[in-house]
Amino acid sequence: PMSRMQLRNQAGDRMLQLQNGRLIYNWLGANGAEYPRYRQIRPEFDKHFEEFRSFLLDENLLAMMRQNQWDVTYVNHIPKGTVWNSIEDWSQVFQFHAVPPAVLNVSRLESVAGNWMYEITPRRGRLRVQLQHAKIRDSSTETLVFTLTARGPIGEGEGGLDRHEAGLDLGHEVIVNSFRDLTSAKARKYWEER
Repeated sequence: PMSRMQLRNQAGDRMLQLQNGRLIYNWLGANGAEYPRYRQIRPEFDKHFEEFRSFLLDENLLAMMRQNQWDVTYVNHIPKGTVWNSIEDWSQVFQFHAVPPAVLNVSRLESVAGNWMYEITPRRGRLRVQLQHAKIRDSSTETLVFTLTARGPIGEGEGGLDRHEAGLDLGHEVIVNSFRDLTSAKARKYWEER
């Protein structure tokens, strides 16, 4: 049956989601929590994954678990007033032409959204890059939401990795390098200073 369970830690900055076919571990960024690095999040995920495996083993359900995909997602909020102040500044945040002209004839650009897909060669998975202009929930603060998702197969077949751990590491590496390649030197300098 389709169902999903969400468990939050006491601090409110982590969430474990269990649903039919997926085990997801999130950093929520709540309550001003410091941004954790991959080297911190990954062992936390591994611990929860092993606890889940042990539960399935104890309940004689482990044979039902078939890992077929790994997935790593970074959701980056780039608020107005940081590396951009107006729509005209968006083209200075990225190294690619994601933003059309701010003015066309008698029309003025209000928002932007885009999706790009890349193969993680050789056929090890895909990188999805999404850019969207949004307002932060319960606020009037504008932000650019820059999401990078790397995902790929586990197991048999072309490009499939033997274990999810190798996929998570590959996804992290692809996202970090792609973020660097897609954002401008000016924007990266600002973030490094912050």
